Amino acid sequence: MSKFHFRLETLLKLKITFRDQKNTELKEILTAQDTLLQQKKEIDEEMQSALGHSLEDAKPGLLDVDRLISGHQELLRLKMAAKEKIQLERQLEPHIKQRQQALIEADQEVRILEKLKEKQSQQHQQVLDKREAKQMDELATQVHYRNNWKGS
Repeated sequence: MSKFHFRLETLLKLKITFRDQKNTELKEILTAQDTLLQQKKEIDEEMQSALGHSLEDAKPGLLDVDRLISGHQELLRLKMAAKEKIQLERQLEPHIKQRQQALIEADQEVRILEKLKEKQSQQHQQVLDKREAKQMDELATQVHYRNNWKGS
């Protein structure tokens, strides 16, 4: 019996490598997005804390103007940082979508080749099964004729 050999095996391996590369690229940018979201969350928490301190510092009584000004500057700095993170997040979105689409396309190409390989493997097995059945029929016919030839 001959062993099945997929003629496009090298192409399939290249497509699998390409798909894996696209998957890695997507994971990298998603990790960057997660980091950005975490940084944004930390900035929001800092803003809440700074706002709480500013409200506490602005209570009636003796006011420390320098402390109010530095608290206000801190809030402005945090707002700017939050805006920057939002802008970066918006810039990442099209890149994420692009990499997701590239991964989908690469995965489809791999699946097409894998289906083709499976189909050709099944066809090869059917040919082998038919060949084996034919050989068995020929052998049975030869045995039958030998038995009849001896018996005559």
